[in-house]
Order: sequence, then C-alpha cells, then structure tokens
Amino acid sequence: MEYRVLGPLEVIDGQRDLTPGAAKQCVILALLALRKNRTVQTAAIIDELWGERPPDTAHATLQTYIYKLRKMIDTCGPGEGRKILLNKGYGYQLTVHGWQNDLVRFEKFEEEGRQAMKASRYEQAQKAFNQALALFRGPVLANVPAGNRIAAEVARLEERRMRTLEMRLDVDLELGNHHALISELKALIMTYPMNEAFYGRLMTALAACGRSNEALDVYGQLRIVLKEELGIDPSPELRALHREILASHPVPGGRLRTAAVTAVEPPLGCPAQLPPDHLDFTGREELVHDLGQRLVPPDRHSAANRIVSLTGMPGVGKTTLAVHLAHRVRKWFPDGQLFADLRGTDSVSVEPYELLLGFLREVGPVPGDAANPNLDLAQAGRLFRAWCAERRVLIVLDDAASAWQVEPLMPGNPRCGVIVTSRFVHGFPGAHTAQVPPMQVRESLRLLASLIGRRRIDSETDAAVETVRLAGHLPLAIRAAGTRLAAAPSLALSRFARQLAAASERLGELSTGDIDLRTRYDTSYERLEEREKWAFRLLSLVGDRTFASGDIVELLGCPPLMVEMVLARLVEYHFLTLADTRDGQVPHYTFPGLTRFYAEEQLAKVATGDDLRTSRPPVGARDLTGSDLVR
Repeated sequence: MEYRVLGPLEVIDGQRDLTPGAAKQCVILALLALRKNRTVQTAAIIDELWGERPPDTAHATLQTYIYKLRKMIDTCGPGEGRKILLNKGYGYQLTVHGWQNDLVRFEKFEEEGRQAMKASRYEQAQKAFNQALALFRGPVLANVPAGNRIAAEVARLEERRMRTLEMRLDVDLELGNHHALISELKALIMTYPMNEAFYGRLMTALAACGRSNEALDVYGQLRIVLKEELGIDPSPELRALHREILASHPVPGGRLRTAAVTAVEPPLGCPAQLPPDHLDFTGREELVHDLGQRLVPPDRHSAANRIVSLTGMPGVGKTTLAVHLAHRVRKWFPDGQLFADLRGTDSVSVEPYELLLGFLREVGPVPGDAANPNLDLAQAGRLFRAWCAERRVLIVLDDAASAWQVEPLMPGNPRCGVIVTSRFVHGFPGAHTAQVPPMQVRESLRLLASLIGRRRIDSETDAAVETVRLAGHLPLAIRAAGTRLAAAPSLALSRFARQLAAASERLGELSTGDIDLRTRYDTSYERLEEREKWAFRLLSLVGDRTFASGDIVELLGCPPLMVEMVLARLVEYHFLTLADTRDGQVPHYTFPGLTRFYAEEQLAKVATGDDLRTSRPPVGARDLTGSDLVR
C-alpha cells in the first residue's frame, strides 16, 4: 500500500485506489502521512478537523474515523489496520516504510542530489534531483481541506520543491546546459514573477550564450516587478551580476568574463562546495562588511590570519550569514571553496579525520586513503596543508563543537580564508570572533516581507512589528512565522500576533516543518551541568528585566561566587546576554531572544513532574520546590 501526498492525496494498493471519499478521513490520513512514523496528538487532529470550536462529540467521532481508516487498511490483510495505524497514548501514528511514501522517496533523492552536488558529481546530482521532482503529481494535497497544520506542511513542501528545482537548475548550469535552460527559465519567471533566483539564473544562462542585451532586459523586468509589487530593489547579488554583465565583453564560444558565470563553471579540480546563498538574505550589512575586511584585508599581501568565527544563540542565523559571507568574498579565493558540516550540535560530532579525508578526495587523488591504515590524522593534516600551501582557498566549517575539531582543518597558509560557526565556542586560536545578534526591527520586517509580501506588511505595520518582536527578531523564528502566514493569506497579522502572544508554548508556535526552535535549544540545554540547568529554570521567574548577580543570590540560595560562575556559564551558552553597562558598573544580565520562554517551559516541566530527574536542586543550594517554587 502506498500513501502519496506529493499531489492529490492517494492511497494505492497495487492497481486499487483506496483513497477515502470522506473529506475528514482524508485530513486525518494526510496529517498522519505527513508526520510519517511519528505520533500526532489527538488534540492536534481535532484542531485540524474542527478548528477552535470542536463539537462535544469530537473524540467519539474521531475514533469512528480511525476505525474506518483501519478497515480500509485491512483490505491488505486481516488485522493490518491495527498494526499500521497505531494508537499511541494520546495520539495516533501511521507506520510506513520508505517505498510506501512518496515524501520519503523525495527526501532520499533530494539528499542524494545534495551530496552529489557537494562532491561536484553533477550528472549524478542532476539525475537525483530529476527523480525527486518527478514525484510531484501536482499541487501538494490539492484534494484535502487544509487546516493550519496541513497548510503549513504544504507550504514547507512547496518551498522544498522550489529549492530542489533551483538546485537542479544550478547543476544544469554547471554542466553547461545554458541554451536548453533559457526556455525553461523564461516559463518559470512567468509563473513566479517575483522569484529572484530564477531571474538570476536566466541572466547567467543568457550571458553565457552571448546574449548580454537580453540578460540586461531580464534585470530591468525584475526591477519593475519588485518596485511595483513590494517597493524594493533587486538583491545585492542580482545588482552585482547586472554590473558585471554591463562591464563584460564577449569571448570565443559566447561566454563572458563575469564572476557570476565563472562561479558556476569552476576550473577542473577546483572545489566549489559552498551551499547556495539565500537570495532573500536580509540586513547585517555592517557585520558582513567588517567580516569581509577581515577575510580580504585592503592589503591583499598581508600575512595576518584570515579567520573569522561566528557565534550566537540558536536560530540567530549563523550558518546563513556564514554562507552569504562566503559567497561575497569567494572571488578572492580563486583556488576553490570547501564546506563541511561539523555537526557540533548533534549527539555525535564528525571526527576531523573524516573531514580531512573528504577534503582530500575533493581536491584530487589522495596518496593514501581511509583504506590505508598507515594514513593517520596527522598525516592527513599534513597532506591537506601541503595542498593549501600554494593556493588561496576559502574554507567554511559550520557548527563546530570545539577547538580540537577545528584545528586539524586549518590550512596553515595565511592567504587562505576560514569561516567557523559554533554555538558553544567563543574563539579559536588566531580568529576574529563576532557574536551574531538578533536582527534590527527594519531587518526583521524586510525578512517577513520577503516571505508574505510587502502589501500585508504595509496594511498592518503595527501588527507586523509586534509579530517580529514576539519572534525575538530571530531569523529562524521569523521564517517559521512567515511560513505559517504565507500558508494562510487571509489570516490577519493582528490576529496572528494575538495568538502568538497568548500561546502557552511560544517556541511551539514558532516551529513548523523543518524549523524546530525547541530542538535547537535542547541541544544547548543538555550540555549544561545540573546546577546550571536548575539555575537557568529559576531565572525565568525574573522575567524580562535586567539583573545583576547580587539581585538573584537569594533566589538561587547559592554563595555569590557560585552565582557568578553559573551566570558566566549561561552567557557562554547564549542563555543569557550581558546588558549594556557603563565602564566600572556591575555587570547586568538579561534573556536574549526567546530564551526566557524556553526557560519557562523547562521550569513548567519540573513543576508538573514531567522531568523528575532534574526536579531537585543541586547539593549546596536552597530547596525551592513546592510553595517556594510557586512563589
């Protein structure tokens, strides 16, 4: 039995179409298929079926629908319904294997394409992306009445479909299929008249075919559309491409001497592993300029280290900034760009040895590989530094867990550039460290406008300002809010802001699809010691106000020195931030972004007994459970 969601909902058993005819059964089945092999709470299903005013008989009616869906599954074999559609406590789970769900197959092909693209295996990437896109049979779940949850999932899947298409277009550009792409890209910009990514690729394809005048006309068309519809100019990347085409001259073969065209057709053996830049990247101009000066100093022959380290709280956009910065400066590193995800926030981070071997395979034949037991970490490091010695390479190391993980990957050549992001490490030897702050109000509004359109922002400016404030001015949270608002174009921003303000779990409201803020906070929280977790939870009682260490000694019941040590640790992990204070004043602290709401959630867990393992304060601290905790 197959459960298809990438198009109209379909349940197919061999040649039989078993798709339910009842709309509400389709809603339940679609929600369970989208959350494949994960439990969906009963309350969430009821909310999706009936919204804010479910009938008194909602639970009984839902059980009837579940019974009918199980009977449908039983056509595959007696008793299969209860084995596949499981009752899990206060929810239900649909158990499916990869071949049974087109969404699982799509994710598999998409990931294969990404990995092949990173490894410059472009024919393989093209095949995988085409297989992924072929699974879409039309608009996602077009025959299912969508509530808030399904609408958000549909928006997420359509965005992933678009992103996969963009990557496939990039692969075709890498393969030199410029002529074949022109007609497809022209059709795409007619369908998506405000998608800058398609305009940029069309300009690149036309320029590569020697049709510079047409490429300039495409830019003019985009500029008019954006000005009329959103009141904004094209992105800096598109403006730079426009200038390069204006200044370029044709060469034999119809190609242009432009940075844009050169970037998509790297020379043989030149690694080009950077992920695609976000065309809707917003703000951070001053920070990007300063970091760019560090990586590419005015004195190009300077022997100073060109290493920058980005740190900041979960959801603040460190990786997005690093990738954008790398694209800004990559033309100064003509011998290639290497990218590695160090997975520092995963339960098990990547070993430097594995990363070095990956780099060595990317840049050419490795004299000794993983199969050679004589090639150890030190030898791999020497081989990599030897390759970098006469080259100018840009290396992006994302999500580092510690300095030991990064040091073996350093090139040793001061002409090479390195960008490191880490949530836990505030500095690396020889690096310039920059803490990435939340966005400014105007930057937050620009990002939200890129997701839902300038008209909605202009019609409810105050509500838009309140929405981004409630999102903590964090790019990831704003993207989640924008995804939900884009999926519900008739939802007023003022109503959405009220719902967000009244939500008991704001982090949950600002999570959708792959955007999960709470999980990102969890990875940092689990690294704290029990004493630090306990103090962090209690500090949520302080609220939004700033405080000094002396103000909370009584609350925590610890000696002042221990309080200061705990506060320093929480600052290090971005659970607290130092407020601006004048020289000589006592340091004051406050909660950044949405951190206080996460602290409140953890405190509520302990208060309700959901996390008994950490409910007791550590030895040496006053017992603030029971009535003291409530007070």
